[in-house]
Amino acid sequence: MKKKIVLKDDTEIDVDRLERPQLLLDNDDNPIVLYAACAITSINEKKDGSSFNIQIPIVKSSF
Repeated sequence: MKKKIVLKDDTEIDVDRLERPQLLLDNDDNPIVLYAACAITSINEKKDGSSFNIQIPIVKSSF
């Protein structure tokens, strides 16, 4: 997966970190949201809270 976030308006944002994936499941254990820790720039030396969490809705498609 590329380290890139695509917004609803198709704007693409390159990120330095996109990690620690976690899933939110519905009552039937189907995944509905992917959460990830994210940072736009390197946070190795920073202590200012430059990282944040994003949520990515999971769209179920039928084949």
